[in-house]
Amino acid sequence: MGKSGVRYPGISCERRSAVLDVTSASVRAYFDREVGRGRRLLPDTSTVSGFDIYRRYHEAVEVMASPAGSTVLDVGCNRCSIEFLFRDLQPAKANRMQRSAV
Repeated sequence: MGKSGVRYPGISCERRSAVLDVTSASVRAYFDREVGRGRRLLPDTSTVSGFDIYRRYHEAVEVMASPAGSTVLDVGCNRCSIEFLFRDLQPAKANRMQRSAV
C-alpha cells in the first residue's frame, strides 16, 4: 500500500518509489535512452493509430506556434516527440519560444 493508502498490486516497493520520483531530468534521460535504442520519436503514419497520434501532435505544434504564444509548458509522456516535431515544422518559432517540460 502506498503512502496515500492506495494499493499497487503487482508493483514492488522499489518500483513504486521509482515511479513516484519522476523529474524533468529523469524523463529526458529516459527518452534519450529510448532514442539510443532505436525508438521512433514520431509515430508510424502508415497505420491508423499512428496517423491519429501524429495528427494530435501536429495540432499541439499548431497551438505552440500561434502568434500569441511565447511560453509553453508541455506536460506529459510525449513531450520529446512533440518538441521534435515543433522544431522540425516551426524552426524559427522554436528558436524564439521559451519551453518548459515535465
